[in-house]
Amino acid sequence: MIEVEFFPKVNQRQTHNVQPLAKLLEWASSNKELQKRTLYYKQWLMANPDATPKQKSEKKLLNFPAVIFAGTFTGTGKAEDINKISGLFVLDFDHIDNLVEIKRKLKNDPFTFLVFVSPSGDGLKVIIKHNLSDPSKWEYLYYELEDYYKKLFNGFYDQKGNPLSIDPSGKDISRMCFLPFIDNLYRNDNSDVWLYAGEFEKNETGKNENSIHKPAIEQENNLYKECYYISAYLFENRIDITDGYGDWISYGYSLCALGESGREIFHNISCINEKYDSGECDQQYDYMLEHFDEDKTNIFIFLNNAKRAIAHQTIYKKYGFLCL
Repeated sequence: MIEVEFFPKVNQRQTHNVQPLAKLLEWASSNKELQKRTLYYKQWLMANPDATPKQKSEKKLLNFPAVIFAGTFTGTGKAEDINKISGLFVLDFDHIDNLVEIKRKLKNDPFTFLVFVSPSGDGLKVIIKHNLSDPSKWEYLYYELEDYYKKLFNGFYDQKGNPLSIDPSGKDISRMCFLPFIDNLYRNDNSDVWLYAGEFEKNETGKNENSIHKPAIEQENNLYKECYYISAYLFENRIDITDGYGDWISYGYSLCALGESGREIFHNISCINEKYDSGECDQQYDYMLEHFDEDKTNIFIFLNNAKRAIAHQTIYKKYGFLCL
């Protein structure tokens, strides 16, 4: 029996429970309240076409529960709290230009176990089975799947005309997926299992040259996790450290020390600000990556200032004043 971790409320990470996948899918395909909330969210998106990512995220937080398909977890469901890998990997394809055609292609692919439409109605969540048992290699598994699906969807595009791609947040084994009402679930219990090959693991001489999205610093996994969870805390507690343009740029260059892996963290700290624009954020990060100079900045500029901001908020909440 496949079991996953269920979060009734995403912003209350400490409240979660283990659920059999089959039972959860049945509930999500029949629950009338979830159906109402999913319809409401889609109608809200149509009525608010210029809604910011921050506004969309807040609406989803209010309306949807979430699932970690990767396995079961203790604590608050962070990566280090993993209890057991489920043998499932969820892939997100967002803002698809031709959803019907992409879904048909996925249904014909031998690795597709489950396919259902995302809460927005213009994306797909695809779940495959895999044989990986070591959670420390999760990110390498992501790169294998990314490589496979890039080839599978060569020539397909999203709504902005960009090549269709997988949401890179899947690199995080503890990533939660919002669970909408599931209509017309595709399920193939006899789907092929992805056999982990380890093609993107670091070899004895250093980083595999194909691993272009890997962080470019030593002790990358632990440092990346620390940065990611700090950014998640900032997001969940609405602590904006990017209010000044100079600070925003400074933290962006600092996160470039993580290479491409710093992009999602840059989005996490940027989207709190009311001026946030996803496209602009990506363009700025592209520019900073190209012009990054490790002699002028480092990851600890972000880490130290983010921790200081969290400490200030904690002291203010407890004592009613800010520390200098």
